Amino acid sequence: MSLSAQITLPNGTKYTQPLGLFINNEFVEGHDKPIEVYDPYTGKLLTSVQAANEADVDVAVEAAEKAKRGWRETHPSARAVILNKMADLIERDADIIAAIEVSL
Repeated sequence: MSLSAQITLPNGTKYTQPLGLFINNEFVEGHDKPIEVYDPYTGKLLTSVQAANEADVDVAVEAAEKAKRGWRETHPSARAVILNKMADLIERDADIIAAIEVSL
């Protein structure tokens, strides 16, 4: 199964949707049965996304605990840079985020 899919919204907007589990700052394959995602309006199958088993959850929790320690030790000015970058990415992708929200 692919870790991303090309999605076309009802308004014709196309975007690449990650389908993997986001663990340790990357999308990875899950080891449980994929979850099918349907368009709630048409009932049409949109795609399938990766699903986590217990071992995947354990890996994710371990990565999160490690990241939390690193974040706690990060100087506030460096945290500000990271959070501002995240805000910039949200602003950059605001149109596609809005299109996804109004399409679902």
